[in-house]
Amino acid sequence: MLIQFAATYATSLAVLPLIFFAQYRARRYLLSRTHWRGLRFAMDAAALGYVWRALLYYGMSLVTLGALIPLATFRLEKYMTDCMWYGDAGFEQEAQWTALYPAMKHLFIAAAVLLLCGIIAYLAQSLNFLTIIILAGCVWLLFGFVYYQVESFKYLTAHKVLDGQVRFTSEASAGRVVSIFVLGFFYSYFDVCLGSYPCRFIWCFCFGRGL
Repeated sequence: MLIQFAATYATSLAVLPLIFFAQYRARRYLLSRTHWRGLRFAMDAAALGYVWRALLYYGMSLVTLGALIPLATFRLEKYMTDCMWYGDAGFEQEAQWTALYPAMKHLFIAAAVLLLCGIIAYLAQSLNFLTIIILAGCVWLLFGFVYYQVESFKYLTAHKVLDGQVRFTSEASAGRVVSIFVLGFFYSYFDVCLGSYPCRFIWCFCFGRGL
């Protein structure tokens, strides 16, 4: 059992560099296929540099129990952004990584609620209450993760600069993203339970979309 667990853990660690490599190459591929006003976007061939940085920063985040996730997010995005080009004009990622901590507020709250209520439920020997708290905390953690992804994306996008002059903005909404996930979940559930056409009818009736 222990050997099997160790083998699974080792396999997961071996796959991580490939995932980070694929993340960098995916953005590079997307940029290389994008044109605007006759000029092509591009990205430096620096995937290996991204891989070891990702392993380092996420390793630090793991050791600190997630406290350095904003540092990892900012440093890795800055590395990729600074490798991006539009023609001969380069991108630059500005701002400070500590400014991403407000985006983690729901993750911190969920972790605190899980820890505190878990201790209370354990002392009270209430298994049902503990189960409810764990489920609620996991849902809150999921929302906090989505919220962090959206808010960090908005902040980092607002602090990207092209050729020292052009700036960008994003109007992404965490609530909108969460609602899409929730509606998609219920749509998939009813699609399985009721069949395709009844589910599509309900979807069209509620949202006015075509079949």
